[in-house]
Amino acid sequence: MAVRRPTLDQLRSVAEDLGMHMGEEELKSYDELMQANYAAYEARKTSTAPGTSRPRSRAQLPANWPAKPSHSRTISASPACR
Repeated sequence: MAVRRPTLDQLRSVAEDLGMHMGEEELKSYDELMQANYAAYEARKTSTAPGTSRPRSRAQLPANWPAKPSHSRTISASPACR
């Protein structure tokens, strides 16, 4: 799935919401810098997991997570600290 890239007007709106006033050239420069990040994200989303032919999916924790410890450890204060 392709990443929806923001338009320059959307970038301007976000910048203004953050109290930043960016000129047209600054917005274009920022947009150009972000293109590599979008491409890397898309490449990661469409790559396959090592050793498989399936696309990567979200990680899932085991059903028994968090595992309960197999032993109980209590810490008591030493007699000198009581």
